[in-house]
Amino acid sequence: MNELKKLAKEMVWVQDGLKKETLTELDREELNEEHERITNTMLTKGYSASLLVQYMEEYRELGLGDYQAWINS
Repeated sequence: MNELKKLAKEMVWVQDGLKKETLTELDREELNEEHERITNTMLTKGYSASLLVQYMEEYRELGLGDYQAWINS
């Protein structure tokens, strides 16, 4: 499994969660903590931010049956 692609998927979920209008303050705080965890993981492992953004865009465009092949490539 490609770890950066996994982080990209998680970041998409976080960003989508932060866009919700009915988000409680506790939920917003938890999502911000998750965002920080992902960012710290990227920094400590030396991952490319531009590649993360590319993978986030790819993830958003995946069909249901395409995920497994994508995450393992």
